[in-house]
Amino acid sequence: MGLDLVEFLIAVETAFDLTISDEQAGGISSPRELIAHLATCVPLADAPSARCQTQRAFYRLRAACQRQLDVPRSQLRPDTSVVAILTAPGASDQWRRIQDQLGATAWPHLRQNPLMIALRGVDRLTLGQTARHLAQWHPALLKAADEGWTLDEIEHTVIAILEELHGIDIKAHSLDAHFVTDLLLD
Repeated sequence: MGLDLVEFLIAVETAFDLTISDEQAGGISSPRELIAHLATCVPLADAPSARCQTQRAFYRLRAACQRQLDVPRSQLRPDTSVVAILTAPGASDQWRRIQDQLGATAWPHLRQNPLMIALRGVDRLTLGQTARHLAQWHPALLKAADEGWTLDEIEHTVIAILEELHGIDIKAHSLDAHFVTDLLLD
């Protein structure tokens, strides 16, 4: 199993908050097989949640920012710049504490390079972008304890990770495409 495929499987494990053994991974050769495997590992639901995962992520992120930064709720909107609410020095530490409080392992990096900020202006990372990141990379963190996954949610999450991590447009292939020979994940 090549590094690309290992990286993809680690992202899937993170998204679903589970572990796929090497033995299990060796028996999975396509996105459809992975989706079928995941459906045996997570609690299933008949219908998707009525609440948007990105909205859930934003509410959790906003609450974490309020606790860690003591910023009024009214100042924490989806279009709020992350850099604008962090205090220097220590902005990176504050951002990491928010990440830790949410339990996220995949987390957007602050771009604090003075040259890049001088060229582009302030960092453009917003709370809304961070919430979308959480919803994509950590959907299991946003599910209620008694809430299951639909097959469509599992499929959507797997496809989103393939697209984001490796730039693979699954529409140009199929869910039956082989990870190594067709999708070129080596």
